[in-house]
Amino acid sequence: STPPYDGAGCVLPNIMTNQPTVQSGLSAGAIAGIVVSSVILSAAILLVFARLYRRTAVYCASIDEHDVGIDGGAVIGRGRFGVVYRGTLTVRSAVEGSVRPVNVAVKILNDTDRAMAHRECEVLSMCRSEHVLHFFGMVEFSSDRLAEMHVSDQFATSAYAIVTELMDMDLATYLAQNRVPSMDVQVKIASDIANGLMYLHHTMRGLMDHSILHCDIKPANILCNLTADGDVRAKIGDYGISAVIDPENQTVPFRGGTQSFLDPGIVRDGWEPAQNSSAVKTLDIYAYGLLIMCLLAGVPAPPSEWVDPMIALRDFIEHNDDPRSVGLYSIAWKCVVHAPADRPTAEDLVVELQELQISYRSDQSNASD
Repeated sequence: STPPYDGAGCVLPNIMTNQPTVQSGLSAGAIAGIVVSSVILSAAILLVFARLYRRTAVYCASIDEHDVGIDGGAVIGRGRFGVVYRGTLTVRSAVEGSVRPVNVAVKILNDTDRAMAHRECEVLSMCRSEHVLHFFGMVEFSSDRLAEMHVSDQFATSAYAIVTELMDMDLATYLAQNRVPSMDVQVKIASDIANGLMYLHHTMRGLMDHSILHCDIKPANILCNLTADGDVRAKIGDYGISAVIDPENQTVPFRGGTQSFLDPGIVRDGWEPAQNSSAVKTLDIYAYGLLIMCLLAGVPAPPSEWVDPMIALRDFIEHNDDPRSVGLYSIAWKCVVHAPADRPTAEDLVVELQELQISYRSDQSNASD
């Protein structure tokens, strides 16, 4: 598990002045037009499919405990809410009549966290996105089944577990092992997470008439798959404290989060949240900004010496030859500005990252001519 870190607030150092002007092969207007058109087209396609799911009853698939197997020694994650094991799920095809095992992650929750299990199950069962961790269902293990799998000593007489797709590692582990990833990987991870947030915050509103706040965005809750060519695919996981926002009731049921990634503005009088404040409703965006800083610095969480994270990154950015690092820095800053109303939406983040990539590729193409 990731060791604890303490974070602090941020101010903007004036590093954007005296930056060399980059002449792109495409005008800013042309780039913006291409990006906005692609986002609008994507949104239109999603809304077509949204009508198929809209107002559909949400249920949590229940899995037979004997269809899930784990090795008691195959622990791949451990936290305050439970233990995650590498396991297998027996999948039966009613059409083909076939039976096959699938490698999965099995998160067995502490006995006191059954409400959290149902909440995470409810949220994951709503989601159908390549940027959100795929969910198979929930299982209740009996004491006998826990004993058979050699994990009975860690849990009570029975335990609930959430079964999801198996990923290679979380982003915190990846950063701890690889330090500063290549800029291509940084932009790819940032884009995957931004698209995941756009799905939760905006697309879900069309799918199910409400949106979802994750409430605990941080590298440890981003799951990654690594490809043979060094690419990384990132997905948002761990929805145990997420909040479903009903459009008819805008009160956010805030349940806490990770202190080093929390916007200081949501805490009032001893960690009592201002539940209807715009700060709470933009907490995923604020945390995303800090996550981008972690990507740029190659750290799994804001370290204690980051009295001011933006200033701590100043020298790193100024000595990085890739112009996309300044672009990511700028995006991160916009996410952590003091006034929540001035922060970008997840849709804004997706557009900015696409513009960043289009501009960079155009410049690279012109340089090679």
